[in-house]
Amino acid sequence: MPEGRLKLLSKWRVIAANVATAIKKLYPNSEIYVFGGAAENRLTVLSDIDIAVILEDPPKDRAGMLAKIWEILEAKGIPQYYPLEIHILSKREFERLRGVKIKLA
Repeated sequence: MPEGRLKLLSKWRVIAANVATAIKKLYPNSEIYVFGGAAENRLTVLSDIDIAVILEDPPKDRAGMLAKIWEILEAKGIPQYYPLEIHILSKREFERLRGVKIKLA
């Protein structure tokens, strides 16, 4: 199992780029970043890929927005079991995050 997860994580840059493209189509005014272990080049078998979707005014129903995003991602061949954590944040919430942030879109 750990080898399989590491193999999935090794493709994080390709996956993150595909995720960014899909999200920008749904939410053209969003900014998308990778942060956390992937951005800091310190992935382990327990890691996930943290992606921040920054919106000026995030919807109250963030869960519904995530469901829409995952529907598109699954259609693009990215399974829900991929170790990916999508965070929908306001600019203020995003600014509070510490560490390295890599802008994708």
